[in-house]
Parts: sequence; structure tokens; C-alpha cells
Amino acid sequence: IYEKIAPVLSIFERKIPYAEQAREQDVRDETFDVILLGLGSFGNNIARRLISRGRRVLGVDFDPQVVARWRENGYAALYGDIEDPDLFEHLPLRDAGWVVSAMPIREGSITFIRRLREAGYKGKVAATVETEGEEVLCRLAGGAGEAGDDAALCRAAGADLILRPFEDAADQAADALTAASELLQKQVPWPVSMEEVRLRPGSLLCGKRLKDIALRSETGASIVAVSRAGRSYFDLTPDFQLFPWDHLVIAGEPDSLGRARKYLSRTRTQDRATDDINPSLALDMIELKEDSAWIGKTPAELDLRKTHGISIIALKRGDQNITAPDSRIRLESGDTLFVIRGREADG
Repeated sequence: IYEKIAPVLSIFERKIPYAEQAREQDVRDETFDVILLGLGSFGNNIARRLISRGRRVLGVDFDPQVVARWRENGYAALYGDIEDPDLFEHLPLRDAGWVVSAMPIREGSITFIRRLREAGYKGKVAATVETEGEEVLCRLAGGAGEAGDDAALCRAAGADLILRPFEDAADQAADALTAASELLQKQVPWPVSMEEVRLRPGSLLCGKRLKDIALRSETGASIVAVSRAGRSYFDLTPDFQLFPWDHLVIAGEPDSLGRARKYLSRTRTQDRATDDINPSLALDMIELKEDSAWIGKTPAELDLRKTHGISIIALKRGDQNITAPDSRIRLESGDTLFVIRGREADG
């Protein structure tokens, strides 16, 4: 009987049938910023963009061939199925800031998120969903709570970030189809060399104003319009500021357009993930001594943002950890303040 049905069964067999054969890379003692589950098209794009920004990424996939190709390209990868309860034993969760499921939520994914929380994982979890109903399931994965109780939903949240690849892609497609370049091409009565460049996060130009960008002098091309969130801007002033995901319409000679593309694609290079988040900010820790003038006062009374250029983001008082403390809380001796400040405020 087996000989007769073997050809049919063979299509269900993986070319590497045993997970143990694919788990040849032991990464449990290594440190990663992000553990990404699913190296398909969506997960692959996420991983490559994270790596380009200096993040240390461990990719996990249930297809041994995908894992093998990922390793051949010099990246860390591990064989694993999100529905496999033994997967936890092979994941270096301790130092990972994020665990990202780049596959659509199924019952196995929800169980995985719940197991992460039950295992004491303190980092953040991102999950991919396709429908609103799946998003509700995903957010409820952390614990009990009635669907109509917003407070209970927040306490029960299992996922910190929801990714919607199809919805996001549709928004991007709509933006592209209604972009400024399309409108310009229709209005100009003769052929003009124009291209559209998308400004990605991490670009050196993000946050800069047009007057501070030497695009024309260095490349010969000019930014003539910008599309942002479905709106097109044509009357660009020198103070117009650029933001991530802006669609920039550049005009010029073909050679200058090529130089402009390279100029606009330049990114920051950081060794640490925190530098890439916002290089203009720094985190400090301040311990209040008995003679501190801040004792007995509230953050609102001290107005630290105005007087010292800092903001309190967390407070440790004995065994109590307070995130985003109320501005009316009275500071006490022994309090440890975690503050952020601009680097220009150094000294």
C-alpha cells in the first residue's frame, strides 16, 4: 500500500525532514536586538531594513531551504515552527528587545504570544494580522478581558505593535497612484525628465529643510514637488521640511537624476540601535541626594524641560518602578530619575 501512495505523500515531505538537521546553528548564547519569525517576502523585507539600520536580527523560519539561503548570505537564521512548543528552547530571548511575527496571525501565533508572556519575556512583541478580528484576538492574547472593556483590553494586551502588510501596501499604492509626479506629468506640455524617490527612515535628509539640502549644487537635480499621506505639495518654500516616507519628485537631466537618487538614498550608519532611533537624544540617570533642591517639589514646579532641557520618562523609588510619572508627583530623597535630553544640552 505504501509503495502505491508514496509518490502522493512525497509532496508533503520537506527536503530536510528533521528539524534537528536544520538546527545546526546554536544561537542561544548570542545577543540579538530583534527575533523575527517568518522569512517570507514580508519578513525578508523587514529583516533587511532592520539590518541596514544596524540592528542585530535573528531570522526564524520553518522552511529549511529558506534558513539555508539566509545563512549563505551571512545572516543569523534558525529553523523553527511558531507552533512548536520546543521553539523557546532555541531562542535567545533574554536580551532581545523585539520578537516579531511576520506571518499572518493564526491560532498558533496567538498561542506563541501568550507563551512568550507566560515565559516572562519582558521585551516587545509585534504581530502581523490581515483582518480586524485577528487584531482583537492578538491583543487579547496576553490575558483575560472583556471585548467591551477598554481598560481590560489594555491590561490584557499581548502584542505591542500590530503590522498590517496588505493594508499598508494598499495605502502606499494609492499614494503612488495619486502622487505629485503623476499630476506634474499631466500638466507639463512637453516631456520632462522627472523621477520619484521615496525618502526612507534613516535617510540623512529626514527632518531637514530644503534650504539645508545641497541637492542641486551637488547633483544638478532639484526637488520640484513632494507627496505625503495622499497630499501633494508643489509650492515648496526653503523652510519646507522632509519626513520619512515622503515621495520626492526630482527633475533634471538623466545623469543628474542618477546622482540625485544616490544622494537621497544616503543613510546614517550606527553601531547601536538606540543611536538610530534618535541620534539627537541622550538618556541620563539622576539620583536625588538628601541635599537636592528638587526634593519635595514636583516635575511641574521644577519645569525641567525649560530650565534644564530634560524630561523625566521614568522614576525608580525603592522597589517601585514608575513609567511616565505624573507631573504632580513629589520627588523624594533616594529617587532615581531617568531623563532624556538633547545632546545640545550637554554640560
